[in-house]
Amino acid sequence: MSKNSLGSNLLVAFGAGVGLGVLLGPSIAPFGEFGRVVISLVKVLAGPFLFFSILRAMLLSSISRPDARYLITITSINAALALLIGLGISNLFRPGTFLTGWSHGADGRLVATAWTPPTWSLQSWIQGLAPRSVLDAAIENSVISLAIGAVALGAATRALMESQGLSEAQARLAVDLAELGQRTFEKSLLWMVQLAPLAVMAVVAAAVGAKGLASLGGLWAYLAAGAAGLGLQIGVVYLAWIRWARIPLRTFWTAARRPASYSLGTNSSLATLPLTLEALDHLKVSRKAATLGACIGTNLNNDGILLYEAMAVLFVAQAHGIELGPGTQLQIVGLCWLATVGIGGVPEAGFVSLSIILTQIHLPLELLPFLLSVDWVLARLRSMTNVLSDMTTSIVIDRWMTRAGGTGSSAGPAPSPPAT
Repeated sequence: MSKNSLGSNLLVAFGAGVGLGVLLGPSIAPFGEFGRVVISLVKVLAGPFLFFSILRAMLLSSISRPDARYLITITSINAALALLIGLGISNLFRPGTFLTGWSHGADGRLVATAWTPPTWSLQSWIQGLAPRSVLDAAIENSVISLAIGAVALGAATRALMESQGLSEAQARLAVDLAELGQRTFEKSLLWMVQLAPLAVMAVVAAAVGAKGLASLGGLWAYLAAGAAGLGLQIGVVYLAWIRWARIPLRTFWTAARRPASYSLGTNSSLATLPLTLEALDHLKVSRKAATLGACIGTNLNNDGILLYEAMAVLFVAQAHGIELGPGTQLQIVGLCWLATVGIGGVPEAGFVSLSIILTQIHLPLELLPFLLSVDWVLARLRSMTNVLSDMTTSIVIDRWMTRAGGTGSSAGPAPSPPAT
């Protein structure tokens, strides 16, 4: 199955699941376990993939402090606003409450009564940073522990490389091992993505068989909430930056039309990168700023996935009748950011990283294949958002470099940074 056919296969699987559920009724319930198996495998593979992605990024990324400051500032602002929009939409409109029939488990008990919220004392949070062993961190998919371990190992290796404590061959071996680990787990995740249509068919069939067609009613709210959030990120956040950079909106959209359209078709911001760089060149953005914002910064410009994750986590909780307090939502912010590092190039990246976050918050995973049946629409909108994030980041960096007397574009004066 090719990546480009995944959306149509998911749609066919959704229809087949509805048909099987209507025809066979509650007797098809055991078939739904296949979907849970696929989700469990995704969860097992996602943690190590995240570890090797961060490690490889640490070993390969080499930028000056001023450039890093430009990149981190703009991407942090965009990420914070994306998370705020995602959480705001779910808290305000509560789209998960429209998805009926999921608040009770197979035993008839309310899911909310069996949910164990994560503890939020400062002591328990600090203790959670240190797993009992490396294997425990990987087995339990402790995102924070894996990220800290990858950063520490990457920083130590980089220090040895820069101080010539490692020979050129040893340094190359370290990079190759990190890349091998990343690509191995990425390939495994891609295989799981190929099984996604079967998982969707199984879970949809079981849901319709047990709960009837009413169980499908809330999917429109899921799509509407996600699309609205991504639209706000593009139409308010990015266009505000473009206006600040004094680029006419018509000029920007003329250049951005091709990469934005291509990302909708390919569902990949990385595959769109050549067109993104071409569009930035048409906008007279310096090659240095374009490389920094769209190439080096690609692991940070995942606003589409961040916004979707924040919205989707609350959607799942609401569908199960679970209320997430401010402390839990604050942890969601941190987990979303960690889970997206290095994962943007994987098809259905939001689906993969969402499984990690739900596990950390102790939320049920049964809804994931159900949501995936229509999520291919949002996946393409997320990719387009990430591409526009790459372009916006590059444009802002270019203007800041110009103002600082760097090598940015010389076309017109650069205004002062906006107040934050």
